[in-house]
Amino acid sequence: MLTPICFLGHYLFNFFLSHTTMKLLSILLIIMFFVACQKPFEERIVDELKQWTDTNCPKNIDAITRLDSMTYHKPTKTVQYWYTAAGEADNAFYWQQVEANKLVVKQNLAQQLRVNTEIKELVAKHLNFEYIYRSAETGRRLYALTVTSSDYE
Repeated sequence: MLTPICFLGHYLFNFFLSHTTMKLLSILLIIMFFVACQKPFEERIVDELKQWTDTNCPKNIDAITRLDSMTYHKPTKTVQYWYTAAGEADNAFYWQQVEANKLVVKQNLAQQLRVNTEIKELVAKHLNFEYIYRSAETGRRLYALTVTSSDYE
């Protein structure tokens, strides 16, 4: 038989245990809720690139280049920059010159990826980056160059 003091002790122990347990369960449920609500990285990057594109594109880079959009290609883990080339860059000869200097171009792009703090998270995830140029006149693809994570690391 429990004495009144033992009963009170037992009651208080169960009371605090149940409140502590409830607090812990509440905290756990809150954490689980936030973790469950957080999108996976690949879904988040798709949304963020779309939002950035909607806000900032089209964006003239210079007299012959316009950034039209940025997308994410999940199967290849590639961030794609879609450009339109106009004027002197809107011809095959121009892009043959770029292709002839592909190694230097790729090294310069890799260096830019290493130092660009705006895409630090993307670089940390070892994503690839593809630069795609289309003709302003015909809409056809003129050139594409991919910089892989092994190029910029």
